[in-house]
Amino acid sequence: MEVSIRNLVYGKGEFNLNICELNFKDGNIYGILGPNGSGKSTLLKILSGSLKEYDGIVEFSEGKNKTQNISVLSQKPYLFNCSVRENIKMSMEWAKVNLDKLSEIEKILKLESLMERNATNLSGGEMQRVAIARVISQNKGLMLFDEPTASIDPINTKIIEEAILKSKKDDRCIVVVTHNIYQAIRLCDKIIFMNMGRIVEEIDKAHIKENEIIREYLLHTSS
Repeated sequence: MEVSIRNLVYGKGEFNLNICELNFKDGNIYGILGPNGSGKSTLLKILSGSLKEYDGIVEFSEGKNKTQNISVLSQKPYLFNCSVRENIKMSMEWAKVNLDKLSEIEKILKLESLMERNATNLSGGEMQRVAIARVISQNKGLMLFDEPTASIDPINTKIIEEAILKSKKDDRCIVVVTHNIYQAIRLCDKIIFMNMGRIVEEIDKAHIKENEIIREYLLHTSS
C-alpha cells in the first residue's frame, strides 16, 4: 500500500513536525533515521493512523479502508499470556489470514521449538521475534516497524532482519524506524534522514556509499 504525504504539519509543545513532500512506494523497504526527538516515531504514528491531529494530506492508495491494511510493531509490543502459537494465531485470525501460513511464519522467525512455550516467559530477543511474527503474519500492504531490534542480541537481530527482508513484496511497502545506520544499509532501498521534525535527506540504495550524511553516520556510530 502506497502513501503520499503533502504539507504535513503537526505540533505539540516545542516540537513541530513539518514535511513538505514524502512518498512511500510499494516494493520497497524504507529506513527512517535521526536523533532522538527528530520526529521518527511521530511520523510512524501518523502513518499507522493512531495520531490524527495534524494538518496537511496523508493519502493512502487503499483509500478509506487503509487501516484494515496496516500492521504495526510499536517500541513496546504487548504479548498475550498464552503460548507463542496462540499469540500468532490470534493475530492471524484478527487479520482474517489463512492459518495454513502459520508454519511458514514460525520457520521464518525460527520459532519452531518455542511454539508451545508461554510467550511472556521467553527471553527479550525471543519475545521480539514473536512480536515480529505477529506483524508479518497479518500479511498487510503497509508494515511499520518502530525500532524492531533495539537492545536485541546479534543472533536475534539477524533473524529479525532476514524476516523483514523476506516480507518484501511488489504490492507491499515496509517502513523501519531505526537508530542503526548499518541496519538501514542492510535492509533498506531508501534511507530517510530526519532532524528537528524535518526531512534532511532521502538517499537511494544505489547512492549510499557516496553520500556525505551516510559517511558521517558511519564515522560516529557502530553496529
